[in-house]
Amino acid sequence: MKKREGLMGALCVGAAASVLTVVVLKGYYAPVENVARAYYILKENCIYAQEDWDAETELVQHLADSLKDRYTVYMDPLSADGLLERYTPSEGAVGLGMEVVSTGSGWRVGEVPIGSPAMVSGICQGDILLAVNDVLLMDLSALQNISEGETVSLTINRSGEQLTLSATARAITPIKNYIYRDLGGGLGYLRIREFMEEGMEKEIIDLLMEKQRELRGLLLDLRGNPGGRLDAALAIAEAFLPKDSVLLYEEGKDGARKAEVSGCGHPFSYPLVILQDGESASAAEVLCGALRCNHRAVVVGENSYGKNTMQRVASLPDGSALRYTCAKYYLPDGSDIAKTGITPDVAIPRREDAPGWALPYEKDVQYQKALVLLRAQCPKG
Repeated sequence: MKKREGLMGALCVGAAASVLTVVVLKGYYAPVENVARAYYILKENCIYAQEDWDAETELVQHLADSLKDRYTVYMDPLSADGLLERYTPSEGAVGLGMEVVSTGSGWRVGEVPIGSPAMVSGICQGDILLAVNDVLLMDLSALQNISEGETVSLTINRSGEQLTLSATARAITPIKNYIYRDLGGGLGYLRIREFMEEGMEKEIIDLLMEKQRELRGLLLDLRGNPGGRLDAALAIAEAFLPKDSVLLYEEGKDGARKAEVSGCGHPFSYPLVILQDGESASAAEVLCGALRCNHRAVVVGENSYGKNTMQRVASLPDGSALRYTCAKYYLPDGSDIAKTGITPDVAIPRREDAPGWALPYEKDVQYQKALVLLRAQCPKG
């Protein structure tokens, strides 16, 4: 009898828990109950609600848009996959192996990796691409759809002189999210294009560890960096700061500010100069702010973009996703950079026709000034 009573008690508790769960769920989803009912009424009864009516997508899209936050967006499955690919280290591809960016003066060449088909053809950083196979270059499709072994004619403008070069496409290693160059004399140049690929921060820190004995100073170029993974930016900042350094303050939905405190036991100690411009945003500003506010770097260039919010991505059952703002951040000194950005220590405007990083180094005035400051800080020897 006692055994049966125990069983009945367990069943009663289970039933009560089920009822409680239903009540809790109903209360949680109560705000969208009208939306669900309206959807099914229209779907079953409205003559215009045909089989191709994509109401689910429209509803989620409007839900995100109703927050009036430019960074909270709905992404269809194709867009969500594209975002995921940006976080995944790139595999081999076919092409000419050069970075090309749209500027006020046209399609300008950025990085040209050593040994790439572009470099072999004679293409140089700062060249302006005018045409491919004598067809005016309107977008990058002509460069993206070249087959392996195919030779194309490239018409370029180099310092006012028009030239025609030939390049043959082959399998290439896509340009990484970062580029390192030895400047000689114990100085290094590190450009971080964005903080997207998983594991890139470890690669960068490992690279700097290998160079630590020879490096006397580092020029960190964050120009044109739109941001990306916050954890990557913070990991790089930690490598330059001692333990218990404040990297940023995070303010969540409850409005409370929480300090992100970190650092390492043996941080890189050589002089550091950072280059930034009006396109340096988000995670790039976090890295710059953490180093600048902790008196670890001098900043050269222009005011940064001024994005003070963090986003997360949540997957939905059909493969689509929601990117939403989850928090605000403030620099270690408590300042809010929204819309104003980080003001450089040394203001150097860029040329109107192109970002500095896409120019030949001898014509990049921001780079040249930063290099002078870095050399002045480095110990002699």
